[in-house]
Amino acid sequence: MIWPLLKIYFNIPSIKNKFNITENHSDKLTNNLVSATHSIGSILLNMFYFLKNNNYILNTSVFYSYSYFLYDSYQIIINKRKESYNYVIHHIAALILLEDVYYNYDRHLLLYLYMLAEISNLPNYYIYHKLKYTQSYKLRYLQLYQVIWFSFFRIAVYSFYVKDCMKNVKHNLTKIILLLIFGMGGLWTFGQFKGVYLLFKNKNIKIKN
Repeated sequence: MIWPLLKIYFNIPSIKNKFNITENHSDKLTNNLVSATHSIGSILLNMFYFLKNNNYILNTSVFYSYSYFLYDSYQIIINKRKESYNYVIHHIAALILLEDVYYNYDRHLLLYLYMLAEISNLPNYYIYHKLKYTQSYKLRYLQLYQVIWFSFFRIAVYSFYVKDCMKNVKHNLTKIILLLIFGMGGLWTFGQFKGVYLLFKNKNIKIKN
């Protein structure tokens, strides 16, 4: 499986040095790099599928993400990372959506929304990585950009698809999951905007890492 091998690769001393991975945050940063690799690969595969409309590419994309969510859930549970248990719930929801995509239930709509979700997360990996080894005040601007980018996709763009999802998605469980994704995206955006506002308001606030 690709994911444990990637984890090993990112733990090679020369690679850790290249990515400024400190020993204090080694496990978290290597996990973040593995997650970023999945996200970028998923976006590229899905874009390629929409361009070519090829079922082999689609199946590769589904199994690629399916394997990552299973791997990451296993790592969270086996290592008892209690602060990450909410990600297991997220992964289960993603697996249900991917299963609908694989069996061709509302395939294009669900896959498109899934791809947008991955795109909305892209800045998170870079900023999370930076926050672990630097506390520059300038990072506040990156955090503001991160929230704007995320909210554009998860609120502005997604809002155009709420009606389509409620009308066209066949499975009620999938509808509930999509509504929860829409709602959690809004709550996360509100919380992050509030946090960034406080960072700009008080320059003495220490950036958490």
